[in-house]
Amino acid sequence: MTKNIHKLLKEKEISFEPNDVAILYSDGITEAINKPRRDGTEAMFGEDMLVRAIQDAPEIGEAKIKTAKSIFKNISISLSSFMGYKYIQLDDITLATVQYMSPEYKKEEDCSENM
Repeated sequence: MTKNIHKLLKEKEISFEPNDVAILYSDGITEAINKPRRDGTEAMFGEDMLVRAIQDAPEIGEAKIKTAKSIFKNISISLSSFMGYKYIQLDDITLATVQYMSPEYKKEEDCSENM
């Protein structure tokens, strides 16, 4: 905690093009482990697996674009599969994906809730 956060932050404007997706995540994702206990044999999810989950997200619709929703779901599925169902969560896990929608985007073509 700090009294004046302005000393720590830098404001920067970035440009988005249609279909660009921004992915915001906490270290709880990249530092998630694949074992239910820390015994020296665990591995972390890491940035390489995160990038692979983003790259492997399905392309949606006729325009064949990756959407914020398809990327979010693919990261979530990849991370859950990696950690397994008996994992011990050691850190918070935060993930947000946002997209600048292009005119080609059609909500009805985006991945379903059951993907």
